[in-house]
Amino acid sequence: MRENSPPQIFRRDFDMILIEAKRQEQLHPANKGEYDLAKELHVYFDQVVVPLIKNDPWVFEAASRFASEYVLDCFRCWRLGNEEIVKQQQRLHDQQRIIKDLLARAYRAGGVTSQTRASLERATQQLLAVKGSDLLDLLDLSKLSRKMQAEAHRLVAEARDHEPLQLLASLRAFRDAYETVLPRLMYVVRRAIKVELGLPKTRSDTRLLNPSQSLSWYKDHLPNGHALHPLLVTLADYYKRVRNVSSHHQGFSWHPESNQVWLYDPPKPLLKVDVYEFQQRYRYLVVYLCDYGTRGVLAAYCECERGLITDRLLKEYEKTFPEESL
Repeated sequence: MRENSPPQIFRRDFDMILIEAKRQEQLHPANKGEYDLAKELHVYFDQVVVPLIKNDPWVFEAASRFASEYVLDCFRCWRLGNEEIVKQQQRLHDQQRIIKDLLARAYRAGGVTSQTRASLERATQQLLAVKGSDLLDLLDLSKLSRKMQAEAHRLVAEARDHEPLQLLASLRAFRDAYETVLPRLMYVVRRAIKVELGLPKTRSDTRLLNPSQSLSWYKDHLPNGHALHPLLVTLADYYKRVRNVSSHHQGFSWHPESNQVWLYDPPKPLLKVDVYEFQQRYRYLVVYLCDYGTRGVLAAYCECERGLITDRLLKEYEKTFPEESL
């Protein structure tokens, strides 16, 4: 049983954004800078969105509608996505654990490259983030037994089978977050932005907006330096492309030899993205903005409401994120 109150639970889980971003930075050098962006988002919600939900009736009205009408769609979206993503991540973690064990045995047998040996002796985290299909590049197979050589080839074959599934799971989760969670969350956040920037109210503030169309609004109104500018302006065209590709039958392909994801959205030219950048941009929108942002909004709303809606939200949240999974 959870011992904290619903607002405390949502707030605690919202604050986890900083821990998760720091963890990602430690996994691979390509993730450098992720913590700074996550911290900017956390500060924005903490110092702008949350206080406005508590103190501005117009923003609270949006948060109330979000909590009573919209957020259940987000929870259901997460539950379906989690079943797929968690399954793929568990498989990835199992593979990485076995690969780590093989590397340790190969190191003791003198069967790793000089660069791999140096990295292992420095006890760096980078090796743990090497994708499984690159395992053979770390080994000196001529110095390993036939049994270990066969084990290495088997692990590479398993990794090559799993890697596109992991990326496709991310692509599908992105599509669901973009189409379902983002417009519902931004129904609240857009009102907070308007109050923050002194922008006039319009009739469009009373309904959910198409995410691709609404991104154009943020491009026109969010100033440089705004916490949401990197995601909703700088990366807006990229996110629109990924959403379109997720609905194509041939728009996505994985190229492990170059560590690239190819995104083709005709008539636009082919876009080649490094796999670490692809996964990082996924986390920016899906995890840091949509997932953690929703928790921040619910923490503020439940602190004000503390009634039947709050109790119902917590029950649905516990179905989506059982305590042992957090």
